[in-house]
Amino acid sequence: MDKFCCLLGNNNPFLDEKKLKNAIIEVIENKNINKFYLGNNGIFDSKCRTILEDLKTLFNIEIYVVLSYFPHNKYNTSENKNYSNKINFVYPDNEFVPPKFAISSRNKWMINNSSFIIFYIDYIHNANKFLELAKKKNKKFINLGKLN
Repeated sequence: MDKFCCLLGNNNPFLDEKKLKNAIIEVIENKNINKFYLGNNGIFDSKCRTILEDLKTLFNIEIYVVLSYFPHNKYNTSENKNYSNKINFVYPDNEFVPPKFAISSRNKWMINNSSFIIFYIDYIHNANKFLELAKKKNKKFINLGKLN
């Protein structure tokens, strides 16, 4: 079975990118994981994508952007924009989830389908409920952010 790592975090424009990159390298080298799920909504996802695309030149990794909204949905504004050919797209079967809950549904899907999770959560907002979900499901994870 393939092992995936997903990346979830707050949209913090001041996150420590070096810390995040080092954590991803640690997962690749020491946890034997080379497939990564990330979202496509916001600063955090964009920074993760940039780091992973950089690391793809050094490691044999696969990058999967998990779409929140059904392709060609009016809410899927970032579909295929500014993505290199190094990216794979995945759409969890949640086309009947109301748009208001699509990102949460996508994040739950990523957690359920990952062996390891890298969180970067600095403050209580939407992302912290996924940290609690990972704990409840006994998922292996680290949080690089300030929230314990």
